[in-house]
Amino acid sequence: MYDSWEHEITVHGSGGYGLELNITPVIDGNTATFPDVPAGPCTIEIKARDLSMNLQAVGKATINVSGNAIVPITMHPPVYIKPNSDALGRFIYWETGTLTIEVSDYIDSGPYTIQLWDGLTQSSTSLPQASIPTSFFLPAGVSYGSDVYLKVTDFYGDVYESNSVEVWHPVNNDTDILNLNSAIPGENYILTTGPISLPGTWAPPALPSLVTFDGNGKTIDLNIIPAFNGNFGLFTQVNVWAEVKNLVLTGSIFFSGSGSATAGALAAINDGIIHNVTAKVDISVNTDSDAESGGIAGINNGTITNCYSGANNITATSSTTTATDSIGSGGIAAINQGGNISYCWSEATIQGNPIFATVGGTAGGISGGASGSSSISSCVAANPDILGANAFRINNVSSGLTNNYAVPGVLVNSAVVTTNIGPNTEEGEDSTLNTKANWEDSTNGPGWFFASSADETMPWVWSASGPKLWFE
Repeated sequence: MYDSWEHEITVHGSGGYGLELNITPVIDGNTATFPDVPAGPCTIEIKARDLSMNLQAVGKATINVSGNAIVPITMHPPVYIKPNSDALGRFIYWETGTLTIEVSDYIDSGPYTIQLWDGLTQSSTSLPQASIPTSFFLPAGVSYGSDVYLKVTDFYGDVYESNSVEVWHPVNNDTDILNLNSAIPGENYILTTGPISLPGTWAPPALPSLVTFDGNGKTIDLNIIPAFNGNFGLFTQVNVWAEVKNLVLTGSIFFSGSGSATAGALAAINDGIIHNVTAKVDISVNTDSDAESGGIAGINNGTITNCYSGANNITATSSTTTATDSIGSGGIAAINQGGNISYCWSEATIQGNPIFATVGGTAGGISGGASGSSSISSCVAANPDILGANAFRINNVSSGLTNNYAVPGVLVNSAVVTTNIGPNTEEGEDSTLNTKANWEDSTNGPGWFFASSADETMPWVWSASGPKLWFE
């Protein structure tokens, strides 16, 4: 709702050519109703101002009046950046490019000063010019934040602000992925091509805090064979408030050697937000110390939601004799260390340390182990087998478990689970889950939602093989 409205109605035809009528509209929310408009072609122009009478928005519509009519009028800022959309319907402007500008007739005289502002509170100022251009070039070499907008100052010092549009920096190859390590907080990055194959010697970057990486539904193939122990995955760490989404991962991670090792298809350690990720990555970690393997993340301290793990095998074994060493393997995370996992499912075979090992460790269909205030909710274990000294269909402790299920045929140490069954237990509740309705059932099922027109906010669609993410 705007604070103040101005209205100009010019009627053409039966009401008189070019006749401007002084008709006061009835304002209800963002709707203006104009009574007693003469029949015939009519152009309605509206200006909206704030309490200080600064021009905020303008709109125009041309109709043929013949009785009562509802006329939707789109309101735009007086300086309007026309949106360019990608295939997913988002406003995308690459690192260098041109903003297309539409200028209202109601802006006062120039010369004008035009400033480009972004989400990092930086600005780029043009020299005064006689007219407002119909396009504005985004200068190269600038680290734009999550969005940009224009400020236009006229001869009288009045300032007109445009709408804002998102800025996404393109990621085209493995070098660009490595360079995400130095991304500036507030920036957005989007994968523009795929599949991208990473080298076996891949040294994963960390994704900085407040940086968003959108996989754009494309695939990255991991075939990582580290020479030394450490943290392995697409990223070594997704930092606090960093976000990764809309991505497919395939391939494998294999490490066998001395020292601690943590691996996750997307990240060894997640402190941020991961959603809408499909991972079909075989992972094997074999050490003489800490060993952790997770289908999405090794250690999860953050949020993982709406993800799928479909690897053949996720394995973590260790010959350690130190009881305090951490050994875990899980379909989504090896260890859910105070993090939250929801609306995820896994079809991976899980292998933890064997029963005869000195230090048993944990293995789980969703998470191997859990600690702190971690939670797992509305998740589904569809793993063929979960093997290990301490193996469970969901994870190793019941605290923080809510409404989780396992499909028929999920084995633990190659045997059917018959005890400790329930939606809030380590084993989850039994459920057939062979139809869309079963998955949508919030009483006897996980209560998922399948959109007829899915997108990243409602990401699951139903297919003949079960839930799929919207871009698959």
